[in-house]
Amino acid sequence: MKPLEHQCFTLWITPRPGLTLSDELDFVRRLEDYLRERELEISGGPLHTVVSSASRSLTATDQVDLIVGLVRDPVVERVAVSPLLRSGSRPAEREAGYIEAPSLDVPVIALTILYGCGRVSAETVLQILGGFVRPAVVH
Repeated sequence: MKPLEHQCFTLWITPRPGLTLSDELDFVRRLEDYLRERELEISGGPLHTVVSSASRSLTATDQVDLIVGLVRDPVVERVAVSPLLRSGSRPAEREAGYIEAPSLDVPVIALTILYGCGRVSAETVLQILGGFVRPAVVH
């Protein structure tokens, strides 16, 4: 019998400039606690990693919950996530598409509040953030 493949996604975190080592270590602990509470795992470093779960496929809700949690963290300048991928996949490249959320962007702040109040769904948040865009390539 073939092992069950779950959905996962790639996460890119851009920290604010000028952080101390202590700030970075505190952030990594907060991220690890967040992931453990939700039975999520990462493979790779904390700033560019694949987020998955051994017990289930991840969803748009997992993506948006993580985005919301991270943009509220004082260490994070911006967060980007890939579309959902099959488990066991290598980290996605940005060329495959991503959603980006700058933490100090007023529309992102408003959107996280609306999402937290249950006024918009996770899928709607991903659409409002622009969908999974691909960077322009100039030849």
